[in-house]
Amino acid sequence: MAIEEAIFPAALATLLQNADLEQRSLHDTLVEGGHVPTMGRARLGAEAAGPDDAALLRVPIGSPLLVEKRVIHDQDGRPLELCESRYAGDRYGLDVQFDVELPGRDGG
Repeated sequence: MAIEEAIFPAALATLLQNADLEQRSLHDTLVEGGHVPTMGRARLGAEAAGPDDAALLRVPIGSPLLVEKRVIHDQDGRPLELCESRYAGDRYGLDVQFDVELPGRDGG
């Protein structure tokens, strides 16, 4: 479904290397290690599949991919994870919900 590459701070190496990520989630492992994913920011865009992406996703070279690049911060505002996800455009969609903050509703 996707190709995903994640980069974590070196300080988390021991925690992640000792984690049983086949039986437990990455999120649970991070939280139990004192690193609560709290805030993130992502950018979505389209890119054409190169030879490696095409082979792994089983799509023709040049096929449209949905690419998400995101950074997630912990409860102290420190970067926790830098991730890039590459999805076959014809097999993935987004369902997004958001709230709009109205002027004057923050007490100011």
